[in-house]
Amino acid sequence: MEEISKSGFTELARQATLQPKEALLETKKPRQTLYIGVPKETTLQEHRVAITPSSVNLLVNNGNEVWIETGAGKEAKFSDKDYSDAGARICYSKEEVYRADIIAKVEPPSENEINYLQAKQLLISAIQLNSKSDKYIRSLMDKKITAIAFEFLKSTDGIYPIVRSMSEIAGTSAYFCGRGVFMFDLWREG
Repeated sequence: MEEISKSGFTELARQATLQPKEALLETKKPRQTLYIGVPKETTLQEHRVAITPSSVNLLVNNGNEVWIETGAGKEAKFSDKDYSDAGARICYSKEEVYRADIIAKVEPPSENEINYLQAKQLLISAIQLNSKSDKYIRSLMDKKITAIAFEFLKSTDGIYPIVRSMSEIAGTSAYFCGRGVFMFDLWREG
């Protein structure tokens, strides 16, 4: 009887060692890199830039490439070095930037900039459809450009977050510019 129970425990222990054991297996998911181009804004008095260095850092750390035209952030107080330190590739010609898969701009591309766009690119920008001619829209369509007009992006609660943010920035800028003029006038009169 003693031998039976001893062999029963031995058999049970042996079976336990034959159980499959969990182990993590490393898998590698295929990743497609996005090439994002940020040209310098050409619209008169446009000082904004579509992507900041901190956004570049986030995009690059997630496996994407960002191509910035030299001087694109200058008016927004971002240097080429700020962008290159964040991981962007600095491009010294418009043609080079416009070879990216995705083009990010603040203002809609001018008719001249549309000539730089490649067929089937993705354009993320304000498009301002109400102020664009049929010819302008047709030129984007002829190149099969997929245009995302960020002024039409709406959150689930019905708010247009980009328009709201830009309005807040514009309002703050107008307030400070207005106060600056007012203060200057007081100083000049005093």
